[in-house]
Amino acid sequence: MLRSVPVRGRDCSRIPGTKDTVLFKESKAKGKSMSLVCWSGGCDSTSVLYDLAIKATKEDPVRALSIVSPQFPALEAQRHARERIKQWLKKKKVPKIDYNEVEIKYENRSEFSMESGGGLIQPITWIPLAATFLKEKEDLYLGYIRGDDFWHYQTQAYWIFRYLQEMVRKQGVLKTPLEWQTKDDVIRKLKEIGLFKLCWTCERPSPKEKPCGACVPCRSMESALWRLSKEPKPKKLQPIKDLADAMRKKLDKDVEAKMKDSIKKETA
Repeated sequence: MLRSVPVRGRDCSRIPGTKDTVLFKESKAKGKSMSLVCWSGGCDSTSVLYDLAIKATKEDPVRALSIVSPQFPALEAQRHARERIKQWLKKKKVPKIDYNEVEIKYENRSEFSMESGGGLIQPITWIPLAATFLKEKEDLYLGYIRGDDFWHYQTQAYWIFRYLQEMVRKQGVLKTPLEWQTKDDVIRKLKEIGLFKLCWTCERPSPKEKPCGACVPCRSMESALWRLSKEPKPKKLQPIKDLADAMRKKLDKDVEAKMKDSIKKETA
């Protein structure tokens, strides 16, 4: 199948603000995963992973890559969340997912560490590292939602990915399927499928891994939960079989009543 992607030159990534288009064939070869998810164990990336995993097969599994760095908050809490989610997916017999983890370590952290200068550390760590693990025509998925700071730098992120792909001669696409979804949307879905309580959000948890309730992700989560609590609960639908039985009984009563009326008229 041919896919049209807005790019410049021979690139295969969607680059905001560009006009050129290139066509290339998507590989459908068996045994070759077409999706690599950057997975932290948080709600957003878990939502992306689940959506892809339920469509995957044992022959074409989804791959999940977790990147551990001292610069990222709540490393152990996120790692424990990932283990819980793995067990849940295995118990639910979700099609095979290939997991891997890359850890960044410093021998002398006081002298060498990643510095953001006030910008974003996560995307510039995730994208280059994940790109090196991509197969030739495998797409990279990021779980950024509507309102995330990532969207202030989306053009730069897509260009970075484009040049990395050119350098290693790969043709994958950088995908952000939650671009138009809010935190409310993600939480609502995870609650429905039973994954919400297994995910991790807080950036400054206690030693016993209790959310602080004060960091930005905690406050965002609390706001979303409050809004969801105000939503009207959907009415429980009556099973079709029960509804059909009720309609049949009512019909039988109506027929019986009409028959009694006709008998009375004949005997009168």
